[in-house]
Parts: sequence; C-alpha cells; structure tokens
Amino acid sequence: MSDDTAGNMEAAEKEASAQRIRGLEARIAELEKGDIKSRREIVRLQRAVEQEKTVANVKANQYAARTLAQRERDNYLKLLLNNSSDIILFLNKTKRIAFCTDAFVRQTHFADAGAVSGKLLQDVFSEFQDESWFAELLKHAEETVKSGMTSSFEGDIDFGGKGERRRYMIGFTSMNNESGENEGLMILFYDVTAIARAREAAEAASKSKSVFLSNMSHEIRTPMNAIIGMADLMRTDNLDETQREYLAGIRKTSGALLDIINDILDFSKIEAGKMELVQTNYNLFALFDNIRSIAELFAAGKSLRLECDIDETLPRVLYGDEGRVRQVIMNLVSNAVKYTRKGQVCLRLRRTTKNERGYLSVSVEDTGIGIKKEDFPRLFESFEQVDKDKNRGITGTGLGLPITKRLTDLMGGEIFIESEYGKGSVFTILLPLDEGDPLKAEISKGRKRCRVSQDIRILVVDDNALNLTVAQGFLARHGVRAETAESGEEAIEKVCTASYDLVFMDHMMPGMDGIETVHRIRALPGAYYADLPIVALS
Repeated sequence: MSDDTAGNMEAAEKEASAQRIRGLEARIAELEKGDIKSRREIVRLQRAVEQEKTVANVKANQYAARTLAQRERDNYLKLLLNNSSDIILFLNKTKRIAFCTDAFVRQTHFADAGAVSGKLLQDVFSEFQDESWFAELLKHAEETVKSGMTSSFEGDIDFGGKGERRRYMIGFTSMNNESGENEGLMILFYDVTAIARAREAAEAASKSKSVFLSNMSHEIRTPMNAIIGMADLMRTDNLDETQREYLAGIRKTSGALLDIINDILDFSKIEAGKMELVQTNYNLFALFDNIRSIAELFAAGKSLRLECDIDETLPRVLYGDEGRVRQVIMNLVSNAVKYTRKGQVCLRLRRTTKNERGYLSVSVEDTGIGIKKEDFPRLFESFEQVDKDKNRGITGTGLGLPITKRLTDLMGGEIFIESEYGKGSVFTILLPLDEGDPLKAEISKGRKRCRVSQDIRILVVDDNALNLTVAQGFLARHGVRAETAESGEEAIEKVCTASYDLVFMDHMMPGMDGIETVHRIRALPGAYYADLPIVALS
C-alpha cells in the first residue's frame, strides 16, 4: 500500500469518526430538553461519545507514530542514497532517469540531479562510453525488465572525462509493484577497481611464481640430467663392489630427485592453467605393456608381487592424451609400491559405464598401510602427506596424488578411494572411453639398436657444457663423433659453413633460444636448410 493511499484512508476514518461524534452529541442535546426519563439514554450516549473519542485518539496517535517512522525511514533512505559511494540510477518505464544518487553528480560534470532527471539513458551515457559498451548496457537493461531477474556485467568507465577509467560491476534490478508489473529499473554501479587490480596482481604473482618454478625446475633438471647421463656412461667393468654400489646409489637418488623436479614443474603448469592435453590416437594395449614392464621393476625393488590384468574386450586404440594417461596410472602404481612394505600390488584395466557413458576403469589395489577415513579429504591437497609417523622414511613432495587428481579432472574423469587402515587401499580412476582410429595410431616397433654410418655428421647445440659431453658420450656408443655448438648464433654459423645430416637443438638457451634458431636456419636460402632434420632437446 502506498503512502498516499494510507493517508487517504486515515483522513476518511478520522472524518467518519468526527461525524459519529457530532451525531451523538446532537442527540444528547435533544434529550436534555426532555423529561427526566431520558437521563439514562443521555448517560449511554455520553459514554459512546467518550469511547469514540478514545478510539479516535488512539488511531490518531498510531497514525502520528507511523508518519514519524515513515519520515525517519525516508530520511534514512535519503541519507543512504545521497552519501553512498555507489552510483545508483532509477529509470522509469520510458528508460528516462527518474533519480540518481549524489555519487553520480559528484563524478560527472552535471551540476545536480535535476540536470539529468528526465533524460534518456543514452543521452547521458554517450558522453562516457563507446557504442559497443552502451549496447551491452541496454541489452542487460532490456533483458532484466523482460525476465524480472537480476543481471550484471563488468565495464570500464571514465565518468569524469579525465582519462581515468575505473572498473565497475554494473547490476540491474527490475522494479516491480505489488501486482508484479514493472515500474522501472534500478542500475547500480559498484566500483571494483581495487578488487580488479588486486585480482590482476594476484594473477601476475601466480604467473611469476609459475614462471619462476618452471625456470628453476629447468635449471635444476639440466644438471640432474647431466648427472644421470654421466652415471649411465660410466664403465662398470673396472669397478669393485663398493664402487658399483655407490654408482647405483647415484643413479637411484638422482632419478628420485628428477621425479620431484618433474612433479614441481607439472604442478606449476597446472596452477597457472598452462597444462594442455595433446589428443592422439594411441594403442592402449601397448601402453599397458609399457606400464607393466616399468611397474615390475618398481615392485621387484621391494620384493612385492605384481598382478596386471587388462580386459581383452577393450578397444585396442583410444583417442586421448597418452602421456597424461600414462602419468596418472604410473602415479597410482608407484604410490602403491611406495606405501606397501609386503604383499602385492594389482593393476587392472576394465570397461565400465556411468550415466550411459563409457569409461576406462583403472584400479590399483595394494596391501599397504592403508589410509584413515579422516585423512581422505587431505589426500589431494598440495604438499600434504598423511600419517607422517607411520610413513617416516618415505620421501616425496606430496604432489603425486594432487597432480593425478587435477589431470584426471582435466581429462573429464573421476577418482575414487577405498581403504581399510592397516590392510590396504584401492584407487580407481574413470577416464572417458573414446575409441580411436587404428589407422592413425602409432605402431610400436620395439627398441632396436641403431646402426649408424661412420661418415654421418651430427651437430649438438646446447648452452650447457655437461649436456654436450653427455650427448657426445651417448652418440659415441653408436660410433658417431658429434660436433657441438654452445649457442644459437654458433649453430647458425656452423650450419652455414658445413653440411650436417642431423642437428640436435636445445630448446631453452639464453639469448637466441632453440625455436628462434630453427626459424633462422629455415629462413636461409636453399633446399638444404629447409630439409635439414632438426630434433628439439627439452
């Protein structure tokens, strides 16, 4: 009920009460002229008059109280709107401005609210924004009135016309009466510049962190690869038993450290949203055999039994990211081996259906230490290791399962846990079962020893001298004496002065990196430079 309607009803009731009182008093005056027998009726009428006046006074007080409260509310609303830092506009049915807060006047060149009252929205905002932005504003306004639902979008506006654009969250609310009919539109401009800048700063910090982790991982991984390569190149026939144990220790610990570095690099990519899937047609059974052979080495190292089983009815070729599928399966298998001291680890690949969608089910079951139910939520938290007292002596970053979970989500899958503390665990991953094209799948031909012509010329390009030594050592096993270059500029100079059959090119180098070096080589005139085989080293 509107204030005007309430006021009219109050005045009508007051007038009716006054008329009743005047009527009663007139009747009393007539009776007082009569005989004594009318005395009782006069008393009754006098009581009725008093009662009517009492009711009238009560209603008058109630009305006065309501009026005072309404004035206070109106005053508070006026103070709120006039002192609000947010810009609020009320539009009537014709999209003309019926009201604006003082904040709008303060931030624009208009003298007062009256200067914009009655103006069309486009006449006012044409001074602040371009046509495309204003079209978005009108679209939201019309959709809000039509649907009766609120809507919003973000935009940059220079209300003052001084070249200082600020970010606003612009909200739209349909103003409906008690009958649900639209009476206009409220548009709220909430300044989120500070929030937007903080968000951008956080994103920049996250990006910087990810770049730092990526660069550091690369810088650490480069010497680690050199250590592993040197260890592999070392002769063992002239070492005694103690020296061979030392060498095995170097290989084992350097491999473990490289796994940690790789986890950090993957995690930083995922956190930065840079992890991308590379979809290909791949042979599932070849992948399974490869994983089984590696898992057998893991299990044998701890004297564990390994059972591997794959459903023969599964498609031979799937479409997806083979590398990431391999990674999540190997993470689960290596985790099971790591936390199992005796017994066995079982890897099973099955076909299953959920919500009428086919999935590849990968389950890894172990007879390890198990996981407490209260620790389940922490399993996928970064850098977390549960039950540290029982797991003392087991090394790791705590990133294996979080990375597995993130990659599974990225591939549209799910991961489930079942565990009984002290008896073992079962991790199950469901991945979308998308059949691939067998004609496009890469066929594994097995590993064969490479036989190289003695007169072949190979150039290895890397800014790290140890990496060059390792590469030369591995190529020497095939009877190849490789030449080297320590920069992109030196590589270009060498390919311009000699003919090479193959170039191994490091990707990340200071100054001119591998990609730029390849582009410059390809840009050189002649078919030789266009066809020269160049293999990236990463």
